[in-house]
Amino acid sequence: MPPNPTSLEYFKDITKEAQRLAAAEAAGTSTQAFDFSSTVSCSQCGNLAETTKACSACKAAVYCSQKCATAAWKTRRHPKEKTHKELCGDNKRHMLRTPAFTAVLTQFPWGRVEKDGTFSVDLARGRFKVLGGKGFGYWSHRGGPVAHLPAGTLAESLQKQGNYAPIVQQMLKAFDYLDGSALLETQHPNDRDAWKLEPELIPFLNFSSLWSPPRLATKVEIKDWDSWYSWRRLPKESPAALLLHYIMSVYWLVVDTLRVADPKAGKPDGPRVQLSIQYLGAEVELNFLPLFGELALLLPYTDIKLTCFGQAVHTIVSRAKASHPKSLAARASPTVPVYSYTAPEENGSGRIQVFLHGTAAYWTPADADPTSPYGKPNAIVAPNAGLASYPEWFPVILHAHQEEIPFGTTEYAEQSAETQLELFPTLLQTEAAQPGSVTRRRPTDREVEAIRKAAVKRWEYGIEMNPFQRPGQRPVPTKLPNVPNGFTVRVVGK
Repeated sequence: MPPNPTSLEYFKDITKEAQRLAAAEAAGTSTQAFDFSSTVSCSQCGNLAETTKACSACKAAVYCSQKCATAAWKTRRHPKEKTHKELCGDNKRHMLRTPAFTAVLTQFPWGRVEKDGTFSVDLARGRFKVLGGKGFGYWSHRGGPVAHLPAGTLAESLQKQGNYAPIVQQMLKAFDYLDGSALLETQHPNDRDAWKLEPELIPFLNFSSLWSPPRLATKVEIKDWDSWYSWRRLPKESPAALLLHYIMSVYWLVVDTLRVADPKAGKPDGPRVQLSIQYLGAEVELNFLPLFGELALLLPYTDIKLTCFGQAVHTIVSRAKASHPKSLAARASPTVPVYSYTAPEENGSGRIQVFLHGTAAYWTPADADPTSPYGKPNAIVAPNAGLASYPEWFPVILHAHQEEIPFGTTEYAEQSAETQLELFPTLLQTEAAQPGSVTRRRPTDREVEAIRKAAVKRWEYGIEMNPFQRPGQRPVPTKLPNVPNGFTVRVVGK
């Protein structure tokens, strides 16, 4: 079992165990004694359980007792939540994807599947000694399950979920870390200092005679991790996918899901392609914003404007302006990017500028207006969104439909994506009926009806397995495929 996640020594303990595991593998000795399976919580009551039993029909939901299994089959925990009886058939269909998800993970030498089917990303990072908070370059993060959510939101959401809440509260204290802390510095680190890996494992953006750039992206087809690693001339031993899944998911959303960009669209002797992307819900990504430079390599002859929105963005910009006036984040404005990168000429000289929208915690429709400082985007993207779970998304969904702005997201699980899309007709009608405001005009009756009709056609929305998902199953109270950036969702297409 892994070390106690509430211990301040957790990062060190995991790294030590990971080094022992790597040594055993290198020596060819047995690794059966190593088990980093997660302590499972019941799908019904939420309590942690030493042993659980999966549903005999779908093999997905897990329960601590027959009592909980019976309750889940018959009753709803929340008024709009489905019973397991209603979900079981879909669960069985979703479970058919399990081998494909496992294959994404096991193509990597560090892609270990634990006995409970989960993947310990902390263990994988421990192999490379890049597990920790401040001082670990691009890898710096909050620990345990709090790495991608504001502490207050996570703690509040788990207050009533069995005996897990006290553990989360302890973890929040043990792993307090401000996303975007690197932006409180005056400049970005170089590739080697930020990645903290051996050079042969780093996907360099700043090239030299030793580290040459990849082939021009128009000459290759980059469609999954295998083709990306080959194009980047990286061995699969590199853990780059554990960070780059955010950037590559944006690439896949704009190129495949929304089709607002094309690596072959730009020409060396033609006008440059202009691409404006609004990135909503940025959190842990603030720790490695320079990695978005990869998009400039992937989209030759294209000028990319990427604007980040979110509570964590507002927090770091506010902190910077108050106490770090010369920092990268303090300089953030609609006209001053916090990061810029231009790809080499032989790679199509693609350019990207990353902006922080730090004046408010949440996106509003006014931010996508053509007259706003940021202008109307070509696309809105949001990683691991949970669209129907947070009211902050409702005006985004409505406005994207209303103004026909291509909008794509990723979700952890196929089940949650499908459930959310089923709620869209009601959600959109309710949101459209809200009175207008300074930041949003009230839709006309014709627009409301058009939105309603579009939302009713559920299968117009596309849900696909994301080839650039983060490898490995999350430790959640279900056996369903569930990984960061696991599925792409087309909310509004072109």
